[in-house]
Order: sequence, then structure tokens, then C-alpha cells
Amino acid sequence: MAAGAPTVGSVQNVSSSTGAASISVTLPVLEGSLIVVQISMYGSMLTISSVTDSQGGSYTLLGSDNHGSVWEFVYVRTGNVVGNPVGTAVTVVPASGSTTAPIEVTAMELINASAEDAVGSFHTGTSTPPLATVTTSVDGDLVLFLGSAATFSGTVTYGSGQTGIVYPSSPPTSVSSFGSFQVDPSSGSVSSSATLPTSVGWVAVSVAFLAGTPWIAVQWKPVFTVSPVGLAAVGFYNAGADFGPDTPGTSTCGIQEAMNALAQGAGGTIILLPNNATEGYDIGNSPLTIPLDSSGTFMAVPIVIRAAAPLQLITYTGSGYALTSNATAWPGEAGARQTYLTLDGIAFSISAENGGGLYLNFIPLVDSFVSVSGIAGNGQTGINYLPNNNSTEEFNREFRVAECDIGLVLARDHVVLGKLVVAQAETQGLQIGDASNAVLDGFIGSFHLFNNAAAEYGIFSANQNRSDVTIGNFVCEEDSDTPLVTYTFALNQYDYRPGITICHLYRLLSGSPGTLPATFYGGSGSGAMANLRYLRVLSALSELLGFQSAGQPLPMRSGQQVMNAAVVCQRVFLPPSTGGTQYGVALVDVYGTAKLLPYDPPFVDLHPGESIYFNTSVPASWTWYGMASS
Repeated sequence: MAAGAPTVGSVQNVSSSTGAASISVTLPVLEGSLIVVQISMYGSMLTISSVTDSQGGSYTLLGSDNHGSVWEFVYVRTGNVVGNPVGTAVTVVPASGSTTAPIEVTAMELINASAEDAVGSFHTGTSTPPLATVTTSVDGDLVLFLGSAATFSGTVTYGSGQTGIVYPSSPPTSVSSFGSFQVDPSSGSVSSSATLPTSVGWVAVSVAFLAGTPWIAVQWKPVFTVSPVGLAAVGFYNAGADFGPDTPGTSTCGIQEAMNALAQGAGGTIILLPNNATEGYDIGNSPLTIPLDSSGTFMAVPIVIRAAAPLQLITYTGSGYALTSNATAWPGEAGARQTYLTLDGIAFSISAENGGGLYLNFIPLVDSFVSVSGIAGNGQTGINYLPNNNSTEEFNREFRVAECDIGLVLARDHVVLGKLVVAQAETQGLQIGDASNAVLDGFIGSFHLFNNAAAEYGIFSANQNRSDVTIGNFVCEEDSDTPLVTYTFALNQYDYRPGITICHLYRLLSGSPGTLPATFYGGSGSGAMANLRYLRVLSALSELLGFQSAGQPLPMRSGQQVMNAAVVCQRVFLPPSTGGTQYGVALVDVYGTAKLLPYDPPFVDLHPGESIYFNTSVPASWTWYGMASS
């Protein structure tokens, strides 16, 4: 069952051997429970006038019958208990003419049951053991087997799968109650039986009750609710949600079970309720696994996990990643075969050694607002995007990562991320690619790296092949008077074509004027210069290697090459010409190949490692200025 199998909770019993005008029994039921009343009487032509309770609940007669002088009545409250259920007094009033008959009243709560599904036929007998059947319409019904018999002494035994109901008081003169319950895993005919210690007359019936959330009610639902608290905290199963801590066998507060249910159908949305906003969802050392579909190969339906309150907390204390995928291979198909996962408003708190945040493998769409925090130095990666063969863009709204060794590993093609915020990175804020990547492209609108615990690298490029990754704004901000990021960029690359483009770089001290140098780790000598060609910065508020300060002219002679050794693109404004090749402007790329431009343009943008020269002649009054400002 999605929210726990239905069962019998508290049972209270009261009897009278001389009869009574009314008889009451106080039942300490939980809110959300269903109340069933079993009445056994002994006499002739007996009837019941009414059944009520102290909450004003109304009761429906499900059926009655007799075997000689032995009578059985079964009532059920119309609707579950609500409000304050403690000490609910159930009152049974025999009809006029029946008030002197011996009577036994048993009230029982049904936990996680919603209403009756089916009522079987009454069976009677004397020499044969009590037996009754009922046909259920859905899986997981709770089947009550209730009976009355002439007075007997000894122990009643019940058939396989049945649990006997404990009747706590001595029976009245002439009549005794008995009964059991069982959960029917599959719909259909269910038989219940008992063996009485002596051969006496009896009457019995079986009644089936629907589970609070039977599978027929949760399958194919577009939205599931999950609660972090349930029976132990508020007195009823999963605090009324579809899934939660009372879901059978759960170790994830029902989150995993909700994902599994959606994956078997058409997908849908999981709402995490904020019933325990301070502590949130404690999944212990049980990671969440993105489920496979009904074929058992990969998940092919969209699933959204959304917080009903902003940044609903999920706490994980195990090793490895808190959220992983069990897909082993990308199927190489598009459209409906792609996997979709949306995380919105979820905060993961990772506190175990070697724990991690999100291990997103073979998931082509993640529109997420995710925060990951942990313990720096324990090898944690906040978000790990692994490669796949997808050919469509994947848009992500915002990732927030805190207190991890690596903030984000971007090893995926076609990723579009609106904003990345990384705080207190231990090793590197952003890692682009890994040793297994081929061509890699992506876009990050804004990357804010701050409050770091002596991170080695701001951006570390691990891709050994061509990349084309663009970052709109890169804010590398420190919160003290000394830089905490050892190297702004680490660029040990094998292919030196520009692979990372920064539209604008901010390298700042928080609360202090001025800028900090952008530092580079990439070897020494000619290798270091070659590595710098892998990066280009279109503009910057930072002291960058190779900058020409504004206003400092550099004379130029014919044939002399002027090289842009900076990582910042520099715009060189050229003198007016006749529109042809009066000066013969030549551009030399990073590989040393010279190309004479077909006409003298008004300006040339020099990328890192490129150079220009005048092949024909040099204007007498012209000098070159590095236009990038520090």
C-alpha cells in the first residue's frame, strides 16, 4: 500500500448479562481512523434502535442475522474520525423490546481504512466451524471476519493469514463475540474461518474495507504528496499524504516509493509537504535512486519533485551521492525515450564522509533549484553532470552548492544553466569536462564563486578535447583581505583553440576597493602560453596577464607583429583607409598562419595568441593601443 496497509488498532469491549436501555464503550482511536461496531445479542426478534458517538458521528448498519437466539449486528461509522478523537464514546441503544437481552458491544478502530468495499453474506451453523467469504474489488482490502456464538469456554483459533481480534472483557450470559482480520493482497474472493472450542450455534459475516490510499487510488495519479511525519507525530498515517514515514518498507520517508510509483505510469509531480520544516526529510544513509520504467531499462517519463515550501530540506548521512541514477546505458533514442527529472525548491544537506549531492546520469532535462551542503574535504561533489549522447539543449534555472570539494562537474553536452552559485569550495568551484569527454559545449549565464575555504581553482578544465563553453559573468569574490582561490583558472589542455569564453570577469575582494589578479595554473614557458590560448575573456574587472594598460601607445613598424598575449580579446582600431588594402592588414592566428585581410577594416579584434601587422605600409601617425582596461 502506498500509505501503509490497513489494520485493526485499538479494540474496546463492554457487555451486559441482563440487558440495558443503552450501552457505551469508550474507544481511544486516532484521527483518521474508521470505527466499526460489532454487537452480539441473545434472544428473540432483537433489533437495534441507534448507534452514535460523542463526536456526533453517524453509523450505518452493514448487516445483521441470527442463528436461533444468537444475533449479530455490524455497524460502521459513516466517514473517518476527524478533529480530537481521544476518548470517543460509542453508544448503542437497543430498540424497545430488546433492552433485556444479554448484549456484548465491541468497538474497534480501523487504521488507514477509508470505507467499506464489500459485505459478504451471513453464514450460520452449529456442528460446522464458522466460515464466511467476501469478494473484494481492489487489491489490499482489510477483511474483517466477525461472529457471534452461544456461550463457549476456551480459545478460538483462526485460519491461515488471519489475526485474531482480542476481546478484552468477559462475555455476557449466553452469547460471545469472536473475530479476526487479514489484508487481501489481490482482489477477489476471500475466505475466513475459525475453530470454536465447543460445538455451539454461531452466525458470522465477512466485510471488506478499502485502504486509505489503495493502489487503485494512487496508480496513474498526476500528483503524489509526501509527508516527513506520520502516525508517531500526528496520530494518523503519513499525516494524510499519499506517502511518508509510514509507507511500508520505506527508508526515505516515502520519497523513493513515490518516484517508483510515477515511473511505472505516465510520470507526474511529487509534492514534498512542509509538515516538519525544521528537520525536513531525514533519509539517513538511503540514497534516492532515479527509478527505471516498467521495462526495467531506463526511466522514460517526466517526474517533478517540488517543495511545497521553499528549500524543503532532505538530509542524507550515507556515503556516495544522495541522488543517483541506476541507468547503465543511454538508449540512444530521442523524444519520449528521453528521461526527464525536475527538482524545484529542494535543499539537500549532506553530512557524511564521502557523501555527495546529485549524480545526474542520462537525464537530459533538469529544471532545478538545488542547494547542496556538506563537509568540505570529504571528496564531495555537489552536482555531477555525466556525459551522454543527447542532442538537445538542457535548460537549468539555478544550481546552488555549498561546502563541497567540487561545486559542479559539467561533463555534459548542450547544458544551458541560468545561474551557478558555489560557496566554500575546497578544490574547485567549476570543473569543465573530464578525461572521457569528446566535444563539449554549454552555457552558464552567471557563475558566482565566493566565501571559499582556500579553493585551489575557480574554474578547472579537465577536458582533453575541444570545448565550447561560454560563461556570461564570472564573479570570483573573496571575503577576506587575501585571495583564497589559489588559481582563478587551471588550463592544462591538449587542444589550444579557445574552449572557454568568459564574457565578463569580476575578481573582487568583498567590502574592499580595487581588484585582484586573475591567476593561471598551466605549466611554465611556452606550454603556459599555449594553455592561455584555451581561454578568452571579452572584458574584465581584474588585472589579467598580458594586459596593455589603456592610454599606453605601442609604436608599430611595417612587418612587425603585435601579439595579444592576454587572455582578453583586444580591439585594435586601425587608421582610415581608401577601403582597399592600402596598409595590407594581416592577421596571424594562434597556429601561426597569416591571412591578408581583403580590405583594411576599421578595427580588428585580437583573440588570445593572435597578432596583426601591416604588410604594405604603416601610417606615419598611427600607434596601437590595448583597448582592454584594468
